[in-house]
Amino acid sequence: MTTIKRLEIARKAEVDPVTIHRYKTGKSFPNLYFFECLDELAFEKIGKHVNSDWVIFGRGEPFIDDESITGGDQINDSNDYVKETVIQNEEAVKQAEAQINAIKLEMLEKLEQVKLSIVGKFEGVAFARLFSCKQFVNTLWLE
Repeated sequence: MTTIKRLEIARKAEVDPVTIHRYKTGKSFPNLYFFECLDELAFEKIGKHVNSDWVIFGRGEPFIDDESITGGDQINDSNDYVKETVIQNEEAVKQAEAQINAIKLEMLEKLEQVKLSIVGKFEGVAFARLFSCKQFVNTLWLE
């Protein structure tokens, strides 16, 4: 099997060979232009296309023949996977929002309890002071 060298890929994609190494080690990620160049180079060198399903999702073989491209089956599979993932994420977000709302409601109820407790204490203090003032005044008047 013919191999494609890092330097060839770098030249085709107009990037530094070190960048290719960073892509391979996961230190950085290629853009769409890089994948287009890689696909063109693969087709020129080995007569096969880069399998985008393999690149993105790790499914299937790295390279596919022209005959393997069935007019959208792979795209449909990928779209189904993406749709399923989006639906799962939306459900997770809804559950998280419901939990957040429940916590907010619980916190508001506790805040209301604290408010009532504070008001009750202040009312009690105010009444006690008023009562002691009244007693003091009455004491002055009685003497």
